[in-house]
Amino acid sequence: MKGERGEQGKRGENGQKGEKGEKGEQGTQGSQGKSGEQGLRGIQGERGEKGDPGERGPQGEAGPCGPQGERGETGERGPQGEVGAQGPQGEPGPSGPQGERGDKGEKGDPGLLPMVRAWIEDEISYRGDVVVCDGSTWQAQKDTAQKPPHRDWLPLALAGRNAASPVVRGTFDLAQHYDALNIVALNGSSFMAKCDDPGECPGDGWQLIASCGRAGKPGPKGDRGERGERGAAGPSVLRGEIDRKTYTMKLIMSDGTELPIPCRDLFIQYHEDANG
Repeated sequence: MKGERGEQGKRGENGQKGEKGEKGEQGTQGSQGKSGEQGLRGIQGERGEKGDPGERGPQGEAGPCGPQGERGETGERGPQGEVGAQGPQGEPGPSGPQGERGDKGEKGDPGLLPMVRAWIEDEISYRGDVVVCDGSTWQAQKDTAQKPPHRDWLPLALAGRNAASPVVRGTFDLAQHYDALNIVALNGSSFMAKCDDPGECPGDGWQLIASCGRAGKPGPKGDRGERGERGAAGPSVLRGEIDRKTYTMKLIMSDGTELPIPCRDLFIQYHEDANG
């Protein structure tokens, strides 16, 4: 039968260290420990000798443009280079602001027109020559032998037309030719032609300027008188005169009497028709 366990005895003294035993086989690697704190930086070593240059690497990208350096001392001017080829024309720039108005220049000498001469057939006229031809004045725009009017000539003054004036033509006759402002008498009235070839009178081509008066009431029949001698022929129209101040036509009769014909209304009507 097993007895009870007794009390633990006291630890004895350490014995002497024994001899070192033979190295045992390496054990398996343990797990990695925690990193230690970084140590202090050591003293920089001495600079080593310069090594051989290495091969040139590829060219890098261009860096940003640096600030402009100070202007160097001016050197001697080199020889002038050859003139380069002309570049293409650039686009027109925007219009600049209008400049200030300049001072008025001095008055020039008066211009003179070349001497005027008559145009001569088969004769050359030079540029600037001034000639008269058929009542008109022309200036040559180029050397030419052409007769004016022509595109080689510039008209300076053209010939005018003769003004038309009233003309008394006597009693109207359909067989006659009448022009504008001709005056005729018909049945005691006077008419003026409004145009050339006015046609039968009275009509649209004629303007009444003086009409005969109305016949009065017949008076009582008187006694038959004695037959007298044959009288002289009645007066006829000799000519007509115009009073421009009063716009009156005067018919001068063969017996010396004058028959005034007012024409102001006629001229007013003619002016309205001509400018209508």
